[in-house]
Amino acid sequence: MVKAKGFAFVAQSPWIQKGTIKDNILFGQNFSLEKYKTVIKSCGLVKDLQEFPRGDLTLIGEAGVTLSGGQKARLALARAVYQNKFMYLMDDIFASVDVNVAQHLYTHCINGLLKDKTRIICTHNSQFLLSADWVLIMNNGTIVNQGRPFEVLNDYDVKAVDVKFDEANSNSYLTMDDWTPIKESEIINDLNDREDQEQGVINLSVYKQYWKSVGNLIVYLLFIAIVIMQSTRNISDLWLSHWVNEIKIKHDDNAIEDFKDLQNENNKYLYTYTLIGMINSFATFFRAFIFAYGGIKACKKIHDCLLTSIMSVKSTFFDINTLGRILNRFSSDTNIIDDSLPFILNIFIAQFFHVIGTLCSIIYGIPWALIIAVVLTPVYYKLQIRYRNSSRELRRISAVALSPLYNHINESLQGLSTIRAFRAVSRFERENEDKLENYLKAEFSSQLAFLWFNFRLRIIGLTMLFFISFISVFIHQWNLTNAGYLGLSLTY
Repeated sequence: MVKAKGFAFVAQSPWIQKGTIKDNILFGQNFSLEKYKTVIKSCGLVKDLQEFPRGDLTLIGEAGVTLSGGQKARLALARAVYQNKFMYLMDDIFASVDVNVAQHLYTHCINGLLKDKTRIICTHNSQFLLSADWVLIMNNGTIVNQGRPFEVLNDYDVKAVDVKFDEANSNSYLTMDDWTPIKESEIINDLNDREDQEQGVINLSVYKQYWKSVGNLIVYLLFIAIVIMQSTRNISDLWLSHWVNEIKIKHDDNAIEDFKDLQNENNKYLYTYTLIGMINSFATFFRAFIFAYGGIKACKKIHDCLLTSIMSVKSTFFDINTLGRILNRFSSDTNIIDDSLPFILNIFIAQFFHVIGTLCSIIYGIPWALIIAVVLTPVYYKLQIRYRNSSRELRRISAVALSPLYNHINESLQGLSTIRAFRAVSRFERENEDKLENYLKAEFSSQLAFLWFNFRLRIIGLTMLFFISFISVFIHQWNLTNAGYLGLSLTY
């Protein structure tokens, strides 16, 4: 066997990845059946794999939560042994196993399969140091004694007599003929490894829950403020057009004889225009304030409900759901509720009322614009249905793609010492890049869908502008409406 770079490290608190037992043992290495079976036998995992209904293809939870302490210790040791490193650093690997298992590991792994390797063992069980080449005794990080085992171990003769391996109690760990790896095609794992994702339109209960979180009073006040804001905005534009028309008519009819009369007439319109502007400004400020207050109230209530739900679940919930998923809910999803959702909802409501006000103003100024509006409405409806379906699913894919990324980052940080010791940093970097790329693909596709829809919206807008400009020429020529309302329609 070719020796790999780096050294093998087995920590006292084993680091286990979420995945199958087989994946944890291989740890990125190629599968060799004979080598695989030998490692499992030497690490005393035969009995455990026979008890698991899916053998070595059993999915284990994050950080090995579905395994016992001894199983995690032996699995971490098997991973290190399978890497075939030149040097092995093992930190108290016998602490989590019983005496018979410890003796088996010492005989068949430490002094068996690894007999030609450099082994550095940190342990409180001095009986496993009898065959060591050199022993260091440390206290509070300081070497207090060192030498050959018979020189530094006070009860060396007693331990040499007492350490005997009980063959009868270890047969379950030595038998190998009764176990062979299970084929992956024969296994269907029921431990959920993929995050559930909603499909189709958003349930009405979601909107009701957010409405309830904001509060009925705030919703009603917000609706009134938006109606007043948009109404005063359109009224101010109509009043400005009326102002221009009246001044023009009186000027043409010589109703205004001197400059002072003109100034008084303008002041009358100006005071009204200013009053409308002040009402609009107050409504705009009130809408912004009430929207911010409602958004903060809603996100706080939803976060509290989420936290309460997480704190009250059973422990099996954490066995099935990775920490990355939970972090995703409390980080990315919470950020959307705190920041993105109120911002987008604010724009949506404002633009919705703005479109209604704009169409009403255009139709009031040019009634014939209703024809093109009726023609383009089905086109717009089909486009927005197609965009909403795609955009909604892409946003869901993007949200779900973040969980594996968070989980991989958290898992890598927890096992950073093992990853560096095994010289597997580049592999974990590639895995991280792959998961990041999956997330960015969804985000990029979402941006492309938005650009696709935005381009077609501009085409619809330009079509309506062209039609209004075209008929405006004839309307003005035939004097079917006044110039002020015609100019107002064109500005929209």
